[in-house]
Amino acid sequence: MISVVSAVSGSVVAEVPQEVGKEVRALKKALAPQVGYTRFRQKIVDEAGNELFDDAVLDCTSPQIIFLPLCSSDVEGKRLLLACQNESGAKVEELLCQAVNPNLSNTEGWTPLHWSVQRSAPESLECTSLLLEAAAMADQAHHVGETPLHLAVAAGHAEVIRLLLESGASLNAPEWVDGQTPLHYASWRGHAECVQVLLEAGAYKDAATTGGKTPLYFAVQRGHVDIVRALIKHGASLDETTMRGATALHEAVSRGNDELACCLVQAQSDVNKARRDGLTALHLAASDGHIQIVRSLLKFKADRHKTTLHTDRTPLQLAQRQGHVVIASFLKDPPEA
Repeated sequence: MISVVSAVSGSVVAEVPQEVGKEVRALKKALAPQVGYTRFRQKIVDEAGNELFDDAVLDCTSPQIIFLPLCSSDVEGKRLLLACQNESGAKVEELLCQAVNPNLSNTEGWTPLHWSVQRSAPESLECTSLLLEAAAMADQAHHVGETPLHLAVAAGHAEVIRLLLESGASLNAPEWVDGQTPLHYASWRGHAECVQVLLEAGAYKDAATTGGKTPLYFAVQRGHVDIVRALIKHGASLDETTMRGATALHEAVSRGNDELACCLVQAQSDVNKARRDGLTALHLAASDGHIQIVRSLLKFKADRHKTTLHTDRTPLQLAQRQGHVVIASFLKDPPEA
């Protein structure tokens, strides 16, 4: 066993198997959970008082340890932020080894971790890994409430997302502008792999923004069929409504997206659910001239006699009003399913 002795008190603070602590870096990592200091805040010296750097091979059985206080200098903090912006893993490690506080932030609340997670991979992964090892706070929010996880998702870095989640990042933290979670970010931007990682980690599928929009609604808005299917497969609620009472199906129909509308009705979305103005998906499809969507809705028992809230118009009347002759004819005498 390697007995690690406090350079101050002379007492043994921890013991590590020799095979684990052959290299100083490995020794420090093994010591971290025992002594409560990350490897960046440990200074290892030999019996003669010579510092042993991380890449050195340990050649003594009773090394001494000195615990370093965090350096919270604004100057050093800015240097660490700059190193993360420049994607320099070597510089990040050098500064962390000087015990620079990894949680120092600028005037807008951006920490080094906020910068590192959104840079290009693999540099982002290296810098992020170093910062998390140095006890960077995975859930620190900046001035508008975005956490490092939000930014990693926005950048589409699935491996960085996994790393943050392993370090305890909150899956469902909403940002402060309109309450979007990381899953909203991934669904809006079309990052299918990120969506999958978040869903497998247990992200809340039906989180709503302040306007009532779920990740499913966002994916429909942006036309991301693969993400819509993934959310449905993981049990996302199909009929959550926005403040206007619109469901994901209403949105798909409004955008004339035949594939998404068909996907949603096949998954048992409520075809007769009306918005606050009384318009159903069939009203919208008939009014906008989407014949294939009209066919799909009728196949799944959409009510062609339902009327709007204020004008009492049926889908047929809306089709006639807009001059959609084929749809009007179809609604007058739909074929038997």
